[in-house]
Amino acid sequence: MQDVELVDVATDLPLAPDADDPEAEAAHARRVARRRRLLRRWWPAPVLAALAAGATHLVLDAREADRVAARQEVAGVLRSVEPGLPAAHRYSQETASVVLSGIAVGELRVGVASPPWDASRELVALDRAGTQAWSTSLEDAARTEPDVGMEYPTCVPDAEPVGVVRCLVLDRSPADASDDSGTWDPVPPSAARLVSVDARSGDVLADRHVAPMSGWGAAGGVQVLASLADGTLRVTAWDTAVDRRGPDDGGAAPLWRTDVPLADPAAAERLYYPPGVAVTPGRVLVQGELGSWAFAAEDGRLQASGQQYLSVSRTGHLLSAGDDGARLLDDAGEPLTDLPGRPLWLSVDDGSVPGVELVAASGPDGRVLVGVEAETGAELWSAAHPRWTDPAAVLLEGVLYGADTDALWAVDVATGRELWRTAVEVAGDGTSVMTDGRYLLALARPEALAEIGLGVGAAPAPDGDEEALTAPRALAAFALDDGAPAWATRLPADVQGVWPYEGDLLGYGDTDVVVLN
Repeated sequence: MQDVELVDVATDLPLAPDADDPEAEAAHARRVARRRRLLRRWWPAPVLAALAAGATHLVLDAREADRVAARQEVAGVLRSVEPGLPAAHRYSQETASVVLSGIAVGELRVGVASPPWDASRELVALDRAGTQAWSTSLEDAARTEPDVGMEYPTCVPDAEPVGVVRCLVLDRSPADASDDSGTWDPVPPSAARLVSVDARSGDVLADRHVAPMSGWGAAGGVQVLASLADGTLRVTAWDTAVDRRGPDDGGAAPLWRTDVPLADPAAAERLYYPPGVAVTPGRVLVQGELGSWAFAAEDGRLQASGQQYLSVSRTGHLLSAGDDGARLLDDAGEPLTDLPGRPLWLSVDDGSVPGVELVAASGPDGRVLVGVEAETGAELWSAAHPRWTDPAAVLLEGVLYGADTDALWAVDVATGRELWRTAVEVAGDGTSVMTDGRYLLALARPEALAEIGLGVGAAPAPDGDEEALTAPRALAAFALDDGAPAWATRLPADVQGVWPYEGDLLGYGDTDVVVLN
C-alpha cells in the first residue's frame, strides 16, 4: 500500500485532516506553511516568463521593422505596400512626370512641363499636390522661326542643397518638305543652349550657347557637357559643389576638359542626334551613334572607347556589350573577363555579395542563370531556368529573387542554391518582381492566385464610377524568407499596369497616373 495525499485542486494544497487527530493536524499545518513560503518565493516566475515572452515578441517586431526600414533605403525598394492599394495620390499625365520624377527642391519638384512637341517648352515647379509654384519659358526670345518636333530639354540639378537647375535646350530648324504628305524628317540641331534657372523662384540666371550637337548629364553635383564639333568629342565637367556657377561661364576653368579626336570626323556631319551623357560613381559615360567613351569622373582620363556599348557592371567594372557577347574591362580599357551571357537586369541591388556578376546565358534546354567571379571569370554556379524570360530581378541581402513564367523563386547568390520556389503563373511585363522590403510583389491573374489559396476581391472603382470594368490582374505579396503567399489585391479598375519608381508604386491608366503606396 502507498500513502495517498488528498489535494485541494483549487489551491494545490493538501486537504485538512480530521480535527480529532492533533499530530496529523500539526503536520498538515507545517506542509501548508512550507507550500505558502514556496509560493511567495516563486510566484513571480510564471508572470515574468509571460512578460519576457511578450517583450521578446515586441523586440522581434521592432527588429523586423528596423530591417524593413533599412531595406527601404535601398534604391528600387518601394515604400510599404498595403493590401487594398489605397490610392495615395492621383495625377494627370501632364503633371505626373514633374511631380513624380522631377528634381527635388525642398517640397517642390522641378521639371519640364508636358508636352513640349508643339508648344513652348517650359520649366515648372509643382508641389506634391500638382499645384504650380512657378513657370519659366526655356525658349530663345530672339528666335523667330518655328521649331518642328521640339525636343524635351535635359535638366539636371547642381550640388545639394539644390539652388540651380540647368537645362540643355536644343533648337532645330524646320525640315524641308518636298511633298505634302505631312511627314516630318529630323534635321541636326541648329543651336543648343545651357539655361540656368533659380530653383526656388524660376528666375533665369544665365543662358549661353554651346555646340549644337551636345549632350548633358549630372550626378552628385558633377555636371558634364559632351559636344561634337570640328572632328572632336569635347567632354567638360564642373563640380558645382566647389563652383556653383562654373557651367554658366564658358571661359572659366572647369573641373576638367578632355578632347578625343573622332575616327571619322565626316560621320559627325551626318548625325541627327547628339550623344547621351551618364554620370555614375567614378565614371562619365558618353554614348552615341559614333561609339561609346568612358572617362574617369575625377580627372577626365579616357578609360575606354569603341563601337560597343559601354556601361558599368554591378561589380563596378566597365562592361562592353555587343552582338558577340559581354566583356568586363579594367580601368585602362583592357579585357578582364568574358561573360558567358548578358548581365541580369537588377531593379534592386543592395551591393551584397560583391565581386559576383549575375549573368543570363542560353543553354541547350533554355535559359541558365550563372554566377561569375568578376576578377577571374570563374563560374561559381549555374541554375537552370528554362521558363525565365528576362524580367527584372531583385538582389537583397545576398538573395536573388526572380520569376519564371510559372513560379517565383529565391536563390542564394553565394552558392546558387535555390532557397524556395512558389508555383504561380505571374504576368511578365518587364517588372514581374518588386519588393517593399517586407514582401516580394508580383502581378498575376486572379484565377492563378486562387489556385494557391489567395483570394482576390473586387477593387473599388475610381472616383465612384461603378460602371468601370474589373481589372484583369492583381498584385500579390509573398514572404521574402520562404515564398509563402501573404495577400493579394486586384488592381484598381482604371490601372492597366504598375511599375516602381523611387519608392512609389505607380499605376498607369488612359488618362492619369496613381501612386498606390
